[in-house]
Amino acid sequence: MTTNIQIIASHHEHLARDAYTYMESLAQAINFYDPISDLSLLNNSSKEKWVGIPKSLYAILELSLKLQNETNNLFRIDFEGLSKTPDGHHGITIKGNQTRLEKDTIINLSGIGKGYIVDKTFEYLEANGAQNILVNAGGDIRVKSIERPWKIGLTNPFKPSQIFGHINSANSAIVSSGDYARSIKTETGDKTTHFYDPKKKGYIDQTPYSSITVEGPSAAIAEVYAKCLMIDPSCKIKKAYNALAVDRQTKQVTRIR
Repeated sequence: MTTNIQIIASHHEHLARDAYTYMESLAQAINFYDPISDLSLLNNSSKEKWVGIPKSLYAILELSLKLQNETNNLFRIDFEGLSKTPDGHHGITIKGNQTRLEKDTIINLSGIGKGYIVDKTFEYLEANGAQNILVNAGGDIRVKSIERPWKIGLTNPFKPSQIFGHINSANSAIVSSGDYARSIKTETGDKTTHFYDPKKKGYIDQTPYSSITVEGPSAAIAEVYAKCLMIDPSCKIKKAYNALAVDRQTKQVTRIR
């Protein structure tokens, strides 16, 4: 993976190393840019025909389509080509361990992939006996502790090198999303955010908040919720998840869910 990785499994150092190897294999399978990844093989497969896929890829596609429905298509993984301009005939259907891509459809899992990998790595550690766990992939975090809670720092979106607060957690996922991390340069030279609104078919110029942090049972779901709330704060999320937002104008922290 090209992001910073931190895996802690107290008293199980060898298990943490094994978990990193496991994490790498998961990342490779859904790597959009790797021509031999499971995801690329699916994208390059025959369109408008049923194609068999590995169970691991099916699981993330199934979760993605469920969240796509729950967020009223504010979160999507199917686009028409690399330019992410869903104005043509595109879509995905899954059944059993098979999937069918409509004409010109490209699947991109960047909006959920990192959180999903964190969840699966956490589950791997837990299944192998680890009780005090931290998995961190570029800020997508999942923790568990039977001792004292983990103290997770929150990045100041106005000064990303600084921490403005903390969340204490004994068992949850914590994922932040913000417009401070990176921007996209348009063909006219203007800069826009990296948040793509599939309903408006384009990247948005400015988000309602500077950053949003979501805490809940799953890093994958928290990642999707954080991104969707950055685009549209009215997006509904499950009661098991909480969201903190940093207001762009007042720079104050507000609980929005």
